[in-house]
Amino acid sequence: MLTRPIDALALMAMKPSTEQLQKSINIICKVIAQIPCFHLYEEYVANRFSSSEAETSLKAMTHNAALDSALISLRCFNEFFAANRKNDDIRASDFPGVRMQRFLRQNEATAIHKYLAHITITRSDVVTKPWFLDNMVLLGLQHGVEFLSAIETTFPPTSDAGQAELRGVREAARLLISKITKR
Repeated sequence: MLTRPIDALALMAMKPSTEQLQKSINIICKVIAQIPCFHLYEEYVANRFSSSEAETSLKAMTHNAALDSALISLRCFNEFFAANRKNDDIRASDFPGVRMQRFLRQNEATAIHKYLAHITITRSDVVTKPWFLDNMVLLGLQHGVEFLSAIETTFPPTSDAGQAELRGVREAARLLISKITKR
């Protein structure tokens, strides 16, 4: 049997099936839910560590993990709204009726990429990096609420659990938007 290599351009042009889009809603909800991870760390976790050397190190590790999680989730969700696609990417525009644009400015997306994906001078100087995290998180959560509201209407999850997850993430995002804007 002869097999042909898959043409890369043809693969890039492939759109996901309805079933693949339905399965992706769970992943999209998880990405949106991780966007405020650093805010949750600051509010509920940071003050639980003692001042011992070991606990100070654990606090720093947890701080870094929460920041990285928030930033990579912002990056991932922002790219979800891009027009271009690679290989098996799913894009927001694949969902019926969704026509939303990226929410991060290009310099913000590049800064996140440079900070997370490479060992760079930018990353080694992270102490002086002025992350505008509140603003980026607000934009990400607002996009999340808008996107989840749109697909709940035009392309709702097929299972009760999927619908409950969508509503839960959307309402949690709304709650966190309210808390962040009150700071």
